[in-house]
Amino acid sequence: MMHQFKIHLKFATQRLCAANRLNITQTVCQVIMCGCISATSLAPLTVASSEVLFRDDFNYTNGLIVNEFAYWNPNDPAAHRSPIWEMDSGSLFAIGGAAWTGIPDTNAPNANSSNGNNSCVFRLTTIRSNFTNVAVSFALLNQGLTNEPTIGSNAWDGAHIFLRYQSEYYLYYASINRRENTVVIKKKVPPGPDNGGTYYVLSDYLSYRVPTNTWQLVTATVQNNQDGSVSIKLYSGNTLLVSATDDGVLGGIPIAGAGKVGIRGDNANLKFDNFTVTALTLTGPIGMVSPVTNLTVGAVDQSSLTLEWPMSSDAAPHYYFAELFSVSTAAAFSPVRLEGLRFVTGQRLQAQVSGLQSNTLYNVFVFHSKDLRNWSLPSNVAIARTGS
Repeated sequence: MMHQFKIHLKFATQRLCAANRLNITQTVCQVIMCGCISATSLAPLTVASSEVLFRDDFNYTNGLIVNEFAYWNPNDPAAHRSPIWEMDSGSLFAIGGAAWTGIPDTNAPNANSSNGNNSCVFRLTTIRSNFTNVAVSFALLNQGLTNEPTIGSNAWDGAHIFLRYQSEYYLYYASINRRENTVVIKKKVPPGPDNGGTYYVLSDYLSYRVPTNTWQLVTATVQNNQDGSVSIKLYSGNTLLVSATDDGVLGGIPIAGAGKVGIRGDNANLKFDNFTVTALTLTGPIGMVSPVTNLTVGAVDQSSLTLEWPMSSDAAPHYYFAELFSVSTAAAFSPVRLEGLRFVTGQRLQAQVSGLQSNTLYNVFVFHSKDLRNWSLPSNVAIARTGS
């Protein structure tokens, strides 16, 4: 069984003159940590997080979070309900600090989803419906597609991101993992033959091979434009996969109002984590900040890794956020320390994390910001195994 191990580090660096010497006298040691490197110390910061509108790390006790039974039986006291999620099809489970569809089947679930999950059609949305210009990002693990006899296999089987979701008939969605190994952006509006709506294809179908059993960092953005159109973009890591602009030619006027966001799965065994909704502005959408490149990671010992990446060349403050994922039968959520943060030869920044599992393969990403408001897309993935 595959699980996810998560570490979040936040810190800031101030570029130093060559003659200055870095003397780190304080380290912030929390699972989520903030700090600022100056010429003399690593001191804590107080950071406003108003740009993050919604986040779920799925650090729940293993078991059912919510299912379609709760949606269709709102007054049943046995139903499993979530204060932030709802779904009209399928079941959502917590497992090892991540969210899971379960192995998809077509059985209508009872209150506990003990007889089945119906996650062959998995529709999960936020209860909140006030998301307008936003970036939706999360870690995604596609563990393979099923082929239920009653449904059969379809080209669109896979994972999709809901944006501006008004109802199951009226929404945008961005397909990130499809059986046919493509990505595409569509709009659904009523009426029509597809469950009460009609899908309008807003982009080309572009080739993208699904990275099965590999954690992906995926992001979809939706934003109103000054001319009344709506732009949607879909990323994997820091790579733009496909984009579209809805100008109203297809399917009528653009969906410009606020809505829900969420995830859809079709015949897909999916895990996901760190589901985050961030506000966008016309002046600073996601991806405007340059991402970290040439990130490298190496093992220090059985429980520690060293992260290293190029230092920025300008004199402004620079902030970084790192995420580590592992695939392990015993992965767990635990505190880590940020140690030995320093500049090293070749104008590179180095940091060490410890408290990790031995002989475990970690996938590492780093994000970059200059103002703690607008963040880059993730860096290249760097992979390293701790010692045994």
